[in-house]
Amino acid sequence: MVSSQCVQLQGERLDELLKNKPEELRCAVVVDAANACRVYRDCVSNVTFTPSGRVVEFDVTHPSSIHPSEIAQRLQHYPFRETQRLLLGSSIETNDAGGGNLTMSSFLRRACGVMVDEQGVFVDEVLSRLVIERSSLSSLQCLLVVGFLNRDRIRAKREGDLLDELEERATEHTEMLENMEEMVVLLDEARQAECTVRSELFAREEELLELRCTQDRDKKFRDEMLLSLFNMLEKARSSHVEVARGKVEELMSGVYLVGELEQEVKKLSEENAALREELEQREITHKEDLDALNRKIAALLLELDEKGFEYTDTIGKLDEFVNVLEGARAAEKAALMALEAREQELFDLQDAKDDEMREVEAVMQQLEARIEELQGGMPVPLPWTSSEHLGETGNSTTSAVTVPSASNLAVGGTDIISSMRHQLERLKREKEALMVELQSKGRQHDDVVDELNRNIGGLMTDLDSRIRGCQVSATSAKELLREISLLRSVEEGEDDEDEGDATGCPTTHLGGPWAHH
Repeated sequence: MVSSQCVQLQGERLDELLKNKPEELRCAVVVDAANACRVYRDCVSNVTFTPSGRVVEFDVTHPSSIHPSEIAQRLQHYPFRETQRLLLGSSIETNDAGGGNLTMSSFLRRACGVMVDEQGVFVDEVLSRLVIERSSLSSLQCLLVVGFLNRDRIRAKREGDLLDELEERATEHTEMLENMEEMVVLLDEARQAECTVRSELFAREEELLELRCTQDRDKKFRDEMLLSLFNMLEKARSSHVEVARGKVEELMSGVYLVGELEQEVKKLSEENAALREELEQREITHKEDLDALNRKIAALLLELDEKGFEYTDTIGKLDEFVNVLEGARAAEKAALMALEAREQELFDLQDAKDDEMREVEAVMQQLEARIEELQGGMPVPLPWTSSEHLGETGNSTTSAVTVPSASNLAVGGTDIISSMRHQLERLKREKEALMVELQSKGRQHDDVVDELNRNIGGLMTDLDSRIRGCQVSATSAKELLREISLLRSVEEGEDDEDEGDATGCPTTHLGGPWAHH
């Protein structure tokens, strides 16, 4: 995030410094702005000065988690040390050119300022590193949240696709069961048709028996007629020979008629025998067809029973699959709850880190205030800093005044730096532990998802094989029903032919001669 900032510099002769050393002044402002904003120097750009040199404007690139108002507040409270040191150096050079009236107090102030500035620069660099680590942690946290959201969305989409495919398979299975029920109904109809065919066969056998009885009665009637004719001839010979001749001739004509009747009876008996043989052959073929049909029906019933058991197993496996899905959902919920708990722990750690950062900032502000107090207290005229006393004591007094203040500042800065280093190491260790834990959780979740996908693939393969077996059984059942319909049509044609033979032929052969007689 880039924000434009404006700062008013303190000091005199800034316009001369801007004219004489514009590049050095710009570099000093960049260093002070980077230290104040706790960013790298490359993040400060587009530095512009007013003609007076007191107001400077520049752009700062900082993390999006930091508001521009906070950056402006940091710049407002930060003492631009590099700029002040550059301004002090230019004033010293000006005083040297004018006559060399530099006092020992200015040397002492400059030495203390240099030491304090070095410690402040180090502390600012440490704080900038802390800010960068914090921004990297926040960006990593955002990436993790986005990754988990994408993973949840992909998982929900995959579950929806699997549920849709499972519903489609269930509808196909239901349709297949309906087709099998229709097939069973057709088999029942075939059995009923077989019963009707058997009843018709029994009726035809009864008709055949009736025809045989009528044939026997006709034969008996013919024998009785022949006996009566012979008796009449003998009576005529004994009583009336002449009359008997005429009657004999008439009887001979009747005998000729009887011969014709015998020939016709022979033809009828031959036709009856042919019909009987044909009926026996048809009975044999019909029995063979019925046996084949019964075998096919038994095989189909066995196949239907096997398919029923297979469907029962498939339904059981589907129930197991549903249970596995429910277990996977429960595991996913548990994983999500654990993830939420980890995220809550991460947020708690982030809050604790923010509290520590605020404490560090408070300590830094106190340290800066203390340093400013020390800087503000140095220019006070002391008895050992006068020119007379300097003339008497010389360099020994200067070293005695400078060394205690520098040692105190060095000890305080070392303690602060060591504590900050410990905090940085602790934050890095916590960050590494969180990353390792997140990676282990991700691997566990990937293993669970892979196992679930393998189980789903196995169930789908088994379901496809069973569906193909059902399709094969359905095609075989359809072929069997087609054969049953063909047999039924053939039997109906044979029945029509038998009815035509039974009703037409005996009536014509038997009715004509007897009517003539």
